[in-house]
Amino acid sequence: EEDEDEDGGSAAIVTDDVPQCFSHFTWSVTDGKRLVCDLQGVWNHVDGFVLTDPALHYHRGRHKHGGTDKGQDGIDNFFKTHTCSPMCVHLGLKQF
Repeated sequence: EEDEDEDGGSAAIVTDDVPQCFSHFTWSVTDGKRLVCDLQGVWNHVDGFVLTDPALHYHRGRHKHGGTDKGQDGIDNFFKTHTCSPMCVHLGLKQF
């Protein structure tokens, strides 16, 4: 699928961007309080994405959502490596 970028050009939105964009989206819709990341899974044309093994980071403290919850450090570490894709732009997510 393709989308136009802000300059009117064509910017590809690809399925490989969905897990990272979804993580970014979860942070945005929780006002920066939670982030779902470390998603693994597969895409197929029947079911779409089947995503498993999420980690959930909560901004206050650690381990609120299990042993993989690294709190604000986990959220910060995600955004240190996240590069916004055309999908993030299309959804109007804050750019990093």
